Amino acid sequence: MTTTVSKSKGIGDKTCTMYLSEHVCILYDKLNRPIEVQLTATEWKIMEVLLKNMNHVVSYTQLTLMVWGPDYLEVSGRPLAHWHVKNLRDLIMHRTGRSESPIQTVRGFGYKWKVR
Repeated sequence: MTTTVSKSKGIGDKTCTMYLSEHVCILYDKLNRPIEVQLTATEWKIMEVLLKNMNHVVSYTQLTLMVWGPDYLEVSGRPLAHWHVKNLRDLIMHRTGRSESPIQTVRGFGYKWKVR
């Protein structure tokens, strides 16, 4: 599928670019070929938070607040975030053919998107 998007509005790196106003997410494979992917609403929010904070750690608490809101802090925080981040990692590696994901776990604290 070919999508025309405004390059100036994109956030991301060599692995992924999100065009927020067009609600388009493009992953790039090992040969730097673009692959448009469909994300769930939750996956979209997580990717947006991580890409807007590239190379900075986003704590489990921050991620939960930004994606699900304060009602989820006491309910499940880490397990909920962990499950969705695992799915995103799998999606990125599967669709791009890369052996590792740019989403890194900072043990005991949260996640960060490592710029490539």
